[in-house]
Amino acid sequence: MKKTFSVLLIVIVYSFIFSSLQAQTQTFKEFANDFIDNGTSSLSGFEAYCESKVSTTNDQGNPTKEKPTTAYNYLKYFFEFKKFKIKKNRIELSDGEYKISIYFRENSDGEWKLYKYDAIL
Repeated sequence: MKKTFSVLLIVIVYSFIFSSLQAQTQTFKEFANDFIDNGTSSLSGFEAYCESKVSTTNDQGNPTKEKPTTAYNYLKYFFEFKKFKIKKNRIELSDGEYKISIYFRENSDGEWKLYKYDAIL
């Protein structure tokens, strides 16, 4: 009985460690595909992939930070075209004429989060 409990405990600990390591080893490409599948079709999905504020530039060209809601309302136009290019730490979106880059970085928990977007003219 004691031996069975010990083996069971070891299996549980090993499973926990393995699943934690597996979650932290997601490549950016894997993450980007997940974002495209789950973060571009709705505001609630998009917000799950964002930091609390997103950096961009305003109409006057000045740096600003905005809520993910505001960013989504702008970016959803580009999401509808489904033209995505995955780069090293960003995804490029296009409507055929204009391009937008959305940038991601890993937080302390190993999760990729959108922190910035800008236009490529």
